[in-house]
Amino acid sequence: METGVAGFCKDLTTAETMGLPFIINLVKTASYMLTSNLDTSDGLVNGAVGILKKISYATTGQNDKRPNIAWLEFKDKSVGFKRQKVMTALLRREKVTELVPIQLEQKAIKSWPGRDLKVNF
Repeated sequence: METGVAGFCKDLTTAETMGLPFIINLVKTASYMLTSNLDTSDGLVNGAVGILKKISYATTGQNDKRPNIAWLEFKDKSVGFKRQKVMTALLRREKVTELVPIQLEQKAIKSWPGRDLKVNF
């Protein structure tokens, strides 16, 4: 059973979460747009569009497999180039060459006075 904010949000409608669904289904080969600036000097900016090619999973403490990296291919090969160079070992381990890893991020949404809602992206 989920507790805390995740357990609370699980039963909310999208109208109550301002359109943010509890579960988002991703489709490989579909285009996805970044909705925040991850690294402006690397072209990973709000509005950049890439094609989802692969999803990597991690195992949680409860033995649940959860997605932790979305691998995107950008038409402009300079987008994410710096990230690819920094994460060379990860790219080798995952057997990818031209994909850009977008890792799980947690953002706080200010919605209730004194309480933050944390959302994983």
